[in-house]
Amino acid sequence: WRTLQAARAPAVIDLVRFLQEDGPDILKQPLPARAKVPVMALEWPPHTDLDTSLAWRNFDERGVFALIQGLCSAEVDVESLELTACCVEGRWLGALHGDTEAPRLAALMAFQAFRPDVSVVATC
Repeated sequence: WRTLQAARAPAVIDLVRFLQEDGPDILKQPLPARAKVPVMALEWPPHTDLDTSLAWRNFDERGVFALIQGLCSAEVDVESLELTACCVEGRWLGALHGDTEAPRLAALMAFQAFRPDVSVVATC
């Protein structure tokens, strides 16, 4: 634990804290509940595809590439990209609304990969 803290890996520390403390507390709340969930805790939902073709729809303001660019340039705030999520048998699934939320989850996951020095938390 001290090694993780010394390594300044806040995303990993927040993930562990969420899975051990915050996540179980969220599950005790009446549904639907709003919560902050670390992006690293979210799994890609089954049967959901992400369109990454070089088409205009992926570069407009809601497209995956535009969202990644906006997050990296701080034009888009992480908190503005809301997702639906659920916990099934201890697994947190994000972007339950398929095609409309898949670009948001993909952008948040990519941003977390680009910025290991910060903890990216999705509003769900």
